[in-house]
Amino acid sequence: MSKLILTRYLYIYDEVIISLITELLTKSDINACYFWLSEIYYSGFVNQAFELIWFIYYDFYYIHNPDFESFIHKKNNIHNFKNLVTIIKNLFKMKSSSHVYLTRLYNSAFKNDKIKDTFRGRKPQWLSKIPLKYHKLFRFIHSNKLHLASISVPETIDCELFESIQIYFNLSKDTIEQYKTNIFDTHYDNINHKLWAFICILLFNFQHFDSNIHFKKKIYMALGKEEYENILNYNYDHNNQYTNNILPYKILESFRKYTINPLCKSFQLTRYLYDNIDLHINFNWQFYAYKCPLWRERFDKFKAICDNDNEIITFENDDLLEEFYSYYGYNPDEQIIETQLKSYVNSSDNWTCWYVNIFKEKSIYEFSNDFKLIY
Repeated sequence: MSKLILTRYLYIYDEVIISLITELLTKSDINACYFWLSEIYYSGFVNQAFELIWFIYYDFYYIHNPDFESFIHKKNNIHNFKNLVTIIKNLFKMKSSSHVYLTRLYNSAFKNDKIKDTFRGRKPQWLSKIPLKYHKLFRFIHSNKLHLASISVPETIDCELFESIQIYFNLSKDTIEQYKTNIFDTHYDNINHKLWAFICILLFNFQHFDSNIHFKKKIYMALGKEEYENILNYNYDHNNQYTNNILPYKILESFRKYTINPLCKSFQLTRYLYDNIDLHINFNWQFYAYKCPLWRERFDKFKAICDNDNEIITFENDDLLEEFYSYYGYNPDEQIIETQLKSYVNSSDNWTCWYVNIFKEKSIYEFSNDFKLIY
């Protein structure tokens, strides 16, 4: 089955996600962040949007902003768009780091590779207090080979590992218990991701535990009524008052407010799986849009049938087909060039193109020149 999914305004789904992350980290335009978040949420990917927020937070913001975790927890209790926007607004102002993401990326790309034991001689005395099954993990941490340490984190997390972390980093019992509770919290159940982020904060921001700063109450920004209403103004389909005077084939021209961020070309994109992605989208956009929850609902309303084997959408009769297109005939091949280019990624590039445009810090690990990022 095709991996290509089109969103509400017929952008490619993975490029929308990466554009959101990139705009957020570059801190150049908060409205671009709101737009890409809207494109995910109002395409029907509501749960995925909240999951993505957690991923972004632990990958890029947790090291310098661990207290923000409780704020996200509160907003996560109600899965609405306003809470998502409020989280993004605060993240936009926060200091970021690439360390968790790059080491997790290495884990994802090379976790099946056999790790060579590079340690020689007698084991250090401090290792005797740590169970044998974690020796490799802590020796890699100790020697600052964090890309290899990330691979050595076990799939199953138990109390012995937390005890080992407490011993190695000389943490108080109260501290380790507090963070263990956070890691096992069910709002975001990727325990390995949270655990590795916790190890990274111990390595790169240990002063957080050395002071009373984390006991001070943090105040985060709220979302103003006018600001939120402005965001909502471009988040209604043409059945609503904001767009009911716009012909369907003009919807994309009117509502594609932003262009896919060109730095996306550093990632392994779905578009690279196709010889001629534009041909697929222009002449078969209905099939790829059907995989989007919003579009699925629209197609189902007019009793459309998805033929996965032949990758086509059909209707029970011509009347239903014509009625569907009277509402949703977006027809990407008929758009003006400016509108078409907003969903276009020019060529491809390696991982450094994205990295050097976002982070001032030296990369914790240097991938090969032909390596492409994954998200």
